[in-house]
Amino acid sequence: MIAVSIVPQSQRLAMMDMEAAVSRGAGLVELRLDRLRQVPELRSLLASKKCPVIVSCRRPQDGGHWQGDEAARLKLLRQAAEAGADYVEIELDCAPQAPRSGKAKRIISFTTLSEPVQDLDKVRTETLKHAADVIRIAVPTPALEQAW
Repeated sequence: MIAVSIVPQSQRLAMMDMEAAVSRGAGLVELRLDRLRQVPELRSLLASKKCPVIVSCRRPQDGGHWQGDEAARLKLLRQAAEAGADYVEIELDCAPQAPRSGKAKRIISFTTLSEPVQDLDKVRTETLKHAADVIRIAVPTPALEQAW
């Protein structure tokens, strides 16, 4: 399966990008909301999906572009879950403030952009405490053997 991440600036572009990704073979689309200029109408946006969709909204410290406050970001992700997202990505440090909502599966993510993590098992254990359906870990690895 091919997964494609899209980072649109408008709802119209989001719909076009999702359609284009599927037409080119994507079986899963990550829809990042952190660059949208306006809050999208999530029900209509997700009603147009042609494959499973992960909704995320990345903070700058996680490599994203979200400029709003944290409460608004978590509210947007909760609304996405209730509007029909298949998966919603929540960062590990936010998971206690973001209970499961709607039918969406939870991706609990851990990102560090500055240094490799020494104890990935500890990160895995922590994510599972927050009802993760999927665990996403993004860390720098200076050498391939450090990725495992």
